[in-house]
Amino acid sequence: MKKMISLLLAALLLCALPIQSFAAEKKGFALTVTAIAGCRATRLSAQKNDDGRYYLYLPADCDPSGLTVSFTGAKSVSCDGAAVENGKTTGALSVGTHNLKTDGTNVSLVVLQSASIPSVWIETESGSLEKIHASKENKEKGTVTVIENGSAVIDNAALKSVKGRGNSTWNADKKPYNINFDKKTDVLGMGKAKKWSLLANHYDATLLRNAVAFDLAEAFGLPFTPSYRIADLYINGEYQGNYMITESV
Repeated sequence: MKKMISLLLAALLLCALPIQSFAAEKKGFALTVTAIAGCRATRLSAQKNDDGRYYLYLPADCDPSGLTVSFTGAKSVSCDGAAVENGKTTGALSVGTHNLKTDGTNVSLVVLQSASIPSVWIETESGSLEKIHASKENKEKGTVTVIENGSAVIDNAALKSVKGRGNSTWNADKKPYNINFDKKTDVLGMGKAKKWSLLANHYDATLLRNAVAFDLAEAFGLPFTPSYRIADLYINGEYQGNYMITESV
């Protein structure tokens, strides 16, 4: 009798599991595109958000009509009713919301593109952020490319280290970072330095408070006011968000 009750309870618990998340794990659908940004071919991953939709974030100088699509976890994919061939170039992924059908299952894909701001592309040595996110003190080597107005103003430069920064901000979902070049490097016209900070502005929905403070300080002529630029940050092909690149004080 006890065994029968245990089996019934186990069955009820299984029935209570969220079917959608189980199906998503089992299916394991993943979509990446190869985009041309600043005359460079760059792989980008479509990221699944909390709303269940996939998002593809394109940099400002990328042409959405020439994306090469790759996918795993599905034998066939169609976009708004048109077949998408694995490993082939398609113009179907224009900016906007699309209905992807993957082996009969509907998936919503939102394609977004930034306005005219630079993009920063960091590749960590391990190809992952796992080590860096495990502790703010962990460092990892890597490379960085910075693209502005269709040109690579920094092209695959060596990074001595990529690491976390901040105090309370380090506990946010969108994390800030410090990067350290092997040699002094000019970043987006702000002058040469080895150390640069990437501020996430996670707790500021406007993404403007730090920028306004820096601009006011410069207008008042306050000494040691850091320069800054706003850019899109991609790490290992995944979009991290809008970041503020600034000199390290």
